[in-house]
Amino acid sequence: MNNQKTIAIIGAGPGLGMAVARRFGREGYRVGLLARNQQKLDGYAQELKGLGIDAAGFSADVCDRPKLAAAIGRMKSHFGSIDALEYSPMISFQDIHTVLSSDAESTQKHLDYQVLGAIVAVKNVIDDMIAKGDGILLFTTGASALGVVPSMGDCSIGVTALRSYAYMLNVSLAPKGIYAGTLCIAAPLDNEHLANLYWDMGQKRDRVEEVYGIPSLLEAFDVLMAKGITQFYPPKLLRDPPAPRDQRERNQLLLALSYLLKGAVLVENPAAESARINALAQKYGGDLQKEHFGATA
Repeated sequence: MNNQKTIAIIGAGPGLGMAVARRFGREGYRVGLLARNQQKLDGYAQELKGLGIDAAGFSADVCDRPKLAAAIGRMKSHFGSIDALEYSPMISFQDIHTVLSSDAESTQKHLDYQVLGAIVAVKNVIDDMIAKGDGILLFTTGASALGVVPSMGDCSIGVTALRSYAYMLNVSLAPKGIYAGTLCIAAPLDNEHLANLYWDMGQKRDRVEEVYGIPSLLEAFDVLMAKGITQFYPPKLLRDPPAPRDQRERNQLLLALSYLLKGAVLVENPAAESARINALAQKYGGDLQKEHFGATA
């Protein structure tokens, strides 16, 4: 009997999904990859096989619940068992609406994508984990699951619900030997580091949630965006912000500028954007030698 463990990566892509696949693969896990595009999945599987990792892809849309369940069924038939599951399908920025432009239909899409897909995935692996008395369930959220981020209105509702689901699973499954945890990403991605965090969470099982980055930076940035001073993605200044009226506004502005500085690598001219941000921070009393320009996060 093959005792090798298998991780199912739901929402597999070239970034975080493949980083998690490599990290768990190095520890002897087989890897089941699930996303919509079978051709891409086959390419990812070949890449992993080149690293000596047993991998296979199974196509499905996480919003199509019957097909998602069927794809996980094929994965279980192929590998024999699912011992760990990581859920992190990436939604398009074009599908994110501000709280004022969200409606029932746009919010339903995020609930389907972020929460209901996760519930279907868990339901199709959990019985086997309970029978074994062991298993790992990992869920990826973003800063808007923790902070007040109106620019991500419908998305925020989805990831907040996913976070709550992960917490409830943790309480309910821990006595059965199964770990459930969530990773909140609140900073520019370092996929290898995030994959290491996931591995550490699954092994130590000493916290329900890991927060990567500082959600309050995104909250401060969102205040500027609501005023039309910044754009969402790539995060960028559209015009200079007005001078802060008091210490609270100054602290908030410096936090927002700190967030923009981290995201400057994503714009067309990172060096020029970074120089502009640093100059503004200095103009409004920020210390360029200190983290977040000296603001309190």
